[in-house]
Amino acid sequence: MTTSIAYYISRKQAQDFLAKFAQALLSPESTPLLFQIYGFGGVGKTTLTQKLKETHELQADFAEVSFGLTAGIETPLKLMEKLYELLPKPTGLWRRDLLPNSR
Repeated sequence: MTTSIAYYISRKQAQDFLAKFAQALLSPESTPLLFQIYGFGGVGKTTLTQKLKETHELQADFAEVSFGLTAGIETPLKLMEKLYELLPKPTGLWRRDLLPNSR
């Protein structure tokens, strides 16, 4: 469960991002669901992430990894390793296994 945001001031870029995320949940096979939020300190990255989680906590699982906040993440490679660990493991057939062979 996420903590409710006391104050949230939206920006056009944030509104666009939230709308694209909602669209991606509706059609996950055609829209990637892996994203990153970056920027200077104090611009609202954490608040935007909390808003996203609060809005879609029932429709999506969130994994959060951050330089300086996640233990053991000092390099981009360590970050990628951690993200790979957090990816859901496939169960059953892969989608590519269901498609005709294009060779």
